[in-house]
Amino acid sequence: MARGLMKGIAWCVLATVVILSSGCAGISDRAKSLDLITRSYEKHLRWGKFEEARAFKEGPQQYLTNSERRRLQNIRVTGYDMLNSSVSPDQSTAILMVRIRYVSDEDAIENTFIDRQKWHYDQATQRWFLESPIPSFR
Repeated sequence: MARGLMKGIAWCVLATVVILSSGCAGISDRAKSLDLITRSYEKHLRWGKFEEARAFKEGPQQYLTNSERRRLQNIRVTGYDMLNSSVSPDQSTAILMVRIRYVSDEDAIENTFIDRQKWHYDQATQRWFLESPIPSFR
C-alpha cells in the first residue's frame, strides 16, 4: 500500500511540475519576445530608421513630417546602453531606462539623454508595443 501511495504522490508531483512549467513557458516566451522586440527597436534607432521605429507603437502609423525627417537625417546614434529594466509580475508591462548617445551632423557634438521606455504586451496580437514617444533627439 505504501508503494502505491508513493507512486500516486510521485505522479501528482510530476503533474504539478508539468502544469506549472507550462504556465511559466508562456511567461518565459513573453520575456523572450520583449528582449527581441526591444533589440529590434534599438537597431532601428542605431541605423537611423526613425520612420520605421514608429511601427513599434500601437495604433495607426504616424509618419514623420518633412521638417522632422530633414532634422533626423542629421542624427547618428553613437550609443544605446540599457541602464535598468523592470517588468510587472504578470509580464504585461515593462519599463526600460536606456542611455542614448547621438551626434548631430550640424554641430558634431555628442549629446546624451535617458530614454524611459514603457512597453505593454497585447494579448490579442501576442506582441509588445511601445507606449512612450519615439525620442525627438533635441
